[in-house]
Amino acid sequence: MTNAEKYKEEIRNQSKGLTIKCAVYRVRQPHRSSCFGICDDCKFDSIEWLMQEYEEPSVDWNKVKPGTKFVYPCKPNIVFPDGIAKKKFAFYVNDVIWVMGWESGDVYPLTNVDISTIELKDW
Repeated sequence: MTNAEKYKEEIRNQSKGLTIKCAVYRVRQPHRSSCFGICDDCKFDSIEWLMQEYEEPSVDWNKVKPGTKFVYPCKPNIVFPDGIAKKKFAFYVNDVIWVMGWESGDVYPLTNVDISTIELKDW
């Protein structure tokens, strides 16, 4: 079963007054109220995601302890030049992973990340 098949009803419900790519974005990122305005990137990502096979989450995030370290692939940047993002888990609410800030102790939602690519791993 593809993501398109799995989330067909959710996408249909979200698509009222939106383009399909925006509806897919809202299904994938339910905690975000707006997009980044990079429609071409989002269109490609949405189509690619819809065609992928649906995968059950491999981690039960309700059982992960605060402070647990994890990694996931990202685009190389100044903070993660090797393309591997390193985060600490804070909590999980409404299908959203919240992570701990580096120094401040603040928490914030993890956005634009395919949860299936996350690996619980010490860094």
